[in-house]
Amino acid sequence: MRAGVLLFYLTGGMVFLQLFVGGTVVFGFVMTYVHIITGFITLGFAAVATAAAVASKPSYQPVKVHGALILSLVSIQGLLGFVVLNTGSPALTLIHFTNALLIYGAAVSGIFFARRWAAMPLTEKQGPVALAIIVAIVIVVVLVFIGRTFFYPG
Repeated sequence: MRAGVLLFYLTGGMVFLQLFVGGTVVFGFVMTYVHIITGFITLGFAAVATAAAVASKPSYQPVKVHGALILSLVSIQGLLGFVVLNTGSPALTLIHFTNALLIYGAAVSGIFFARRWAAMPLTEKQGPVALAIIVAIVIVVVLVFIGRTFFYPG
Protein backbone atom coordinates (compact mmCIF):
# COMPACT_ATOMS: atom_id res chain seq x y z
CA MET A 1 0.00 0.00 0.00
CA ARG A 2 1.26 3.46 -0.84
CA ALA A 3 2.16 5.72 2.04
CA GLY A 4 -0.20 8.40 0.72
CA VAL A 5 -3.17 6.03 0.78
CA LEU A 6 -2.47 5.03 4.36
CA LEU A 7 -2.11 8.69 5.30
CA PHE A 8 -5.50 9.47 3.74
CA TYR A 9 -7.05 6.70 5.85
CA LEU A 10 -5.40 8.12 8.97
CA THR A 11 -6.49 11.65 8.08
CA GLY A 12 -10.09 10.47 7.67
CA GLY A 13 -9.90 8.77 11.05
CA MET A 14 -8.52 11.91 12.66
CA VAL A 15 -11.28 14.03 11.10
CA PHE A 16 -13.89 11.66 12.54
CA LEU A 17 -12.18 11.76 15.95
CA GLN A 18 -12.05 15.56 15.76
CA LEU A 19 -15.80 15.72 15.07
CA PHE A 20 -16.44 13.39 17.99
CA VAL A 21 -14.26 15.41 20.36
CA GLY A 22 -15.91 18.64 19.17
CA GLY A 23 -19.30 17.19 20.08
CA THR A 24 -18.05 16.17 23.51
CA VAL A 25 -16.76 19.72 24.05
CA VAL A 26 -20.20 21.13 23.19
CA PHE A 27 -21.83 18.89 25.79
CA GLY A 28 -19.12 19.53 28.39
CA PHE A 29 -17.56 16.07 28.58
CA VAL A 30 -14.01 17.21 27.74
CA MET A 31 -12.11 20.47 27.95
CA THR A 32 -11.60 22.74 24.96
CA TYR A 33 -7.84 22.13 24.83
CA VAL A 34 -8.43 18.48 23.87
CA HIS A 35 -10.31 19.66 20.79
CA ILE A 36 -7.52 22.14 20.00
CA ILE A 37 -4.80 19.47 20.33
CA THR A 38 -6.66 17.00 18.12
CA GLY A 39 -7.22 19.85 15.66
CA PHE A 40 -3.50 20.44 15.33
CA ILE A 41 -2.90 16.69 14.95
CA THR A 42 -5.57 16.61 12.22
CA LEU A 43 -3.86 19.55 10.51
CA GLY A 44 -0.58 17.64 10.63
CA PHE A 45 -2.10 14.50 9.13
CA ALA A 46 -3.79 16.55 6.40
CA ALA A 47 -0.52 18.30 5.54
CA VAL A 48 1.48 15.08 5.46
CA ALA A 49 -1.16 13.24 3.38
CA THR A 50 -1.31 16.11 0.89
CA ALA A 51 2.48 16.24 0.62
CA ALA A 52 2.62 12.49 0.04
CA ALA A 53 -0.08 12.72 -2.64
CA VAL A 54 1.74 15.53 -4.43
CA ALA A 55 5.16 13.86 -4.31
CA SER A 56 4.09 10.31 -5.21
CA LYS A 57 4.44 8.83 -8.66
CA PRO A 58 2.23 8.01 -10.45
CA SER A 59 0.17 10.88 -9.20
CA TYR A 60 -3.60 10.97 -9.22
CA GLN A 61 -5.12 14.42 -9.61
CA PRO A 62 -8.33 13.85 -7.59
CA VAL A 63 -6.26 12.76 -4.58
CA LYS A 64 -4.10 15.88 -4.84
CA VAL A 65 -7.18 18.09 -5.08
CA HIS A 66 -8.88 16.44 -2.11
CA GLY A 67 -5.70 16.66 -0.07
CA ALA A 68 -5.39 20.38 -0.78
CA LEU A 69 -9.10 20.87 -0.07
CA ILE A 70 -8.89 19.09 3.28
CA LEU A 71 -5.74 20.98 4.22
CA SER A 72 -7.33 24.32 3.32
CA LEU A 73 -10.58 23.59 5.14
CA VAL A 74 -8.76 22.36 8.28
CA SER A 75 -6.60 25.51 8.29
CA ILE A 76 -9.70 27.72 7.98
CA GLN A 77 -11.38 25.61 10.66
CA GLY A 78 -8.57 26.23 13.12
CA LEU A 79 -8.61 29.96 12.60
CA LEU A 80 -12.40 30.01 12.82
CA GLY A 81 -12.28 27.94 16.00
CA PHE A 82 -9.99 30.41 17.74
CA VAL A 83 -12.26 33.27 16.68
CA VAL A 84 -15.26 31.37 18.10
CA LEU A 85 -13.39 30.86 21.38
CA ASN A 86 -12.58 34.56 21.63
CA THR A 87 -16.04 35.87 20.67
CA GLY A 88 -18.49 33.12 21.63
CA SER A 89 -20.66 34.03 18.64
CA PRO A 90 -23.44 31.47 17.94
CA ALA A 91 -23.40 32.36 14.22
CA LEU A 92 -19.67 31.68 13.98
CA THR A 93 -20.16 28.46 15.93
CA LEU A 94 -22.68 27.34 13.30
CA ILE A 95 -20.22 28.19 10.52
CA HIS A 96 -17.50 26.29 12.43
CA PHE A 97 -19.75 23.21 12.63
CA THR A 98 -20.78 23.48 8.97
CA ASN A 99 -17.13 23.68 7.92
CA ALA A 100 -16.46 20.58 10.05
CA LEU A 101 -19.09 18.68 8.09
CA LEU A 102 -17.51 19.84 4.83
CA ILE A 103 -14.14 18.58 6.06
CA TYR A 104 -15.68 15.23 6.96
CA GLY A 105 -17.29 14.93 3.52
CA ALA A 106 -14.03 15.81 1.79
CA ALA A 107 -12.13 13.29 3.93
CA VAL A 108 -14.55 10.46 3.13
CA SER A 109 -14.46 11.35 -0.55
CA GLY A 110 -10.67 11.58 -0.41
CA ILE A 111 -10.47 8.09 1.07
CA PHE A 112 -12.48 6.67 -1.84
CA PHE A 113 -10.25 8.44 -4.35
CA ALA A 114 -7.18 7.18 -2.45
CA ARG A 115 -8.50 3.62 -2.74
CA ARG A 116 -8.83 4.08 -6.49
CA TRP A 117 -5.32 5.55 -6.54
CA ALA A 118 -4.00 2.49 -4.66
CA ALA A 119 -5.31 0.25 -7.44
CA MET A 120 -3.18 2.04 -10.05
CA PRO A 121 -0.05 0.13 -11.08
CA LEU A 122 3.30 1.49 -9.96
CA THR A 123 4.98 2.11 -13.31
CA GLU A 124 7.07 5.13 -12.48
CA LYS A 125 9.83 5.71 -9.98
CA GLN A 126 8.55 6.85 -6.59
CA GLY A 127 8.93 10.56 -5.95
CA PRO A 128 10.63 12.15 -2.94
CA VAL A 129 7.80 11.36 -0.52
CA ALA A 130 9.99 11.49 2.59
CA LEU A 131 11.23 14.98 1.73
CA ALA A 132 7.67 16.17 1.08
CA ILE A 133 6.52 14.75 4.41
CA ILE A 134 9.38 16.47 6.27
CA VAL A 135 8.54 19.79 4.60
CA ALA A 136 4.86 19.35 5.55
CA ILE A 137 5.79 18.65 9.17
CA VAL A 138 7.96 21.76 9.29
CA ILE A 139 5.11 23.85 7.87
CA VAL A 140 2.70 22.48 10.50
CA VAL A 141 5.17 23.26 13.30
CA VAL A 142 5.52 26.82 12.00
CA LEU A 143 1.71 27.19 11.81
CA VAL A 144 1.35 25.89 15.38
CA PHE A 145 3.97 28.39 16.57
CA ILE A 146 2.24 31.24 14.74
CA GLY A 147 -1.15 30.22 16.10
CA ARG A 148 0.17 29.96 19.64
CA THR A 149 1.94 33.32 19.35
CA PHE A 150 -1.02 35.28 17.96
CA PHE A 151 -3.96 33.57 19.67
CA TYR A 152 -2.40 32.77 23.04
CA PRO A 153 0.19 35.49 23.65
CA GLY A 154 1.95 35.62 26.95
